[in-house]
Amino acid sequence: MSFDIGIGKCCGIADGYVDVSLDSAMVSRLIPTQGWRKSGSSTLRLPLRLCSQKRPPVVGDEVYLPQEVLAKSQKGSLDLHGDGNFASVELMALVKDLDPRAMNPPGVKPRSSRW
Repeated sequence: MSFDIGIGKCCGIADGYVDVSLDSAMVSRLIPTQGWRKSGSSTLRLPLRLCSQKRPPVVGDEVYLPQEVLAKSQKGSLDLHGDGNFASVELMALVKDLDPRAMNPPGVKPRSSRW
């Protein structure tokens, strides 16, 4: 089963790379030992070629990566503190322990347990 995964908002595209503003949930997937961070304070830089062909990145919109690309070892660079210092990260961590069968189909909201 192939699907795209939204990872954060595109904040720039230049020189064959995409910069993505990450929320704290994505940061914690990339660096599990990292404590909670203010969402949007960390930036992930990754090669444009890794992005979804069905939903190419647009500045200000969600960036999508194909699950099959993330199933292989791929590197990106993370600016954890927003200070311009990037460190290499393994993008496969974004899909580690992700079970696509547990996801709701698009457009279907989970039902409330209350009547």
